[in-house]
Amino acid sequence: MLSVAPITPTNQAAAPAVPAAAVATSLRGVDRPTTVSPVPDGDSSRRAATPEIGVIGVMTLDDDTAVDGHDPRSSYVETFWLPVVGPSTTLLLRHLADELDASPGGFEIDAGQLSSDIGLGTRVHRRSPFVRTLDRAAKFGLAQFDGVVLAVRPRLATLHRRQVQRLSPRLQRLHEAWVVSAPDDGAERRTQMVRATQLARTLLMLGEAPHEVERQLHQWQTHPSIAWHAVQWAQTDEGEHLR
Repeated sequence: MLSVAPITPTNQAAAPAVPAAAVATSLRGVDRPTTVSPVPDGDSSRRAATPEIGVIGVMTLDDDTAVDGHDPRSSYVETFWLPVVGPSTTLLLRHLADELDASPGGFEIDAGQLSSDIGLGTRVHRRSPFVRTLDRAAKFGLAQFDGVVLAVRPRLATLHRRQVQRLSPRLQRLHEAWVVSAPDDGAERRTQMVRATQLARTLLMLGEAPHEVERQLHQWQTHPSIAWHAVQWAQTDEGEHLR
């Protein structure tokens, strides 16, 4: 776990477009937004003079996927989102999910430390692997970064059709089976859903995190589609209708 400094409630007031932006003026040691546009190849003098990012704030970016999406630490993200956004972006989102669980109101961290903790080194200038990772997360709508505050989505949406078509044939077939609507797939499948939902609800009551419950259901040979739906319904009143 990182050593982070939680942001106090007074720093979270009056958020504009990005929920975390209100804390920008309170972050320590950060110059006003550092543009992350790349420096042209071959211009070593400009690259050497490029300022590095200092302390940044990390916050949750709330949206509709917070209810129906997939936890960054889930098997779905590891299996299907990773080939789309790459390992560095996937690891960053998983890493920050753990930290935001510990500090739900957000926290401050040195960008170099965060980069190092996910294996990208301590350099965080405009052309660094860390900044390219942030750019990729923003490109796919998984995060927003203004040079001062990094706001990340707590859950990732299910891949849309075009993204699925870019997966390997094996993963395309797996994804089709993964997202099938289990309750409409026969009596036997519905029975499996009822059992999985009851197990998921029990594990959640014991204090397990949703992504950990989903992984446990996988270990018990529960079909991925059933496991995912079971965890979702176990957290809502919908699960009561499966009894």
